[in-house]
Parts: sequence; structure tokens; C-alpha cells
Amino acid sequence: MPSLPRRFREVMRIFWLRFGRHVDNDVPEAIKTLGDYYFFGHMGLVKSAKKAAKLWKRGVELKTWTQW
Repeated sequence: MPSLPRRFREVMRIFWLRFGRHVDNDVPEAIKTLGDYYFFGHMGLVKSAKKAAKLWKRGVELKTWTQW
């Protein structure tokens, strides 16, 4: 991302650090959102339906029935 302003790169770096922490802590909503990012190719990620499906499945497995 060399052509982007330095402030934007810093904001994105902080976003991924915070977001990654939630994914690492197995927060189902964060895992589902990461799956969405992979499926649609958002946030600079390469589109991958296979990765998205794995993440969505992991998110569903972490949620209990009463949380739905």
C-alpha cells in the first residue's frame, strides 16, 4: 500500500490488530465478519469462498444455540 496516505495505513494497521485479537479470541461475530471479508474480497483480502466457508463454519460451531 505505498500509494496510500500514511495516516490511512496506520488506521488500517490498528484495525487489523484489534480485529485480529477478536478472531484469535474466538469471538463468533468477528470470525463471521472475517469470512464475509474473504467471500467478498473486502479490506484488501483476496476473494476466497473456500476460506469464507471454513470461517463461517467455525463461527457457527462457536455459538451456542441459545445465542441464536
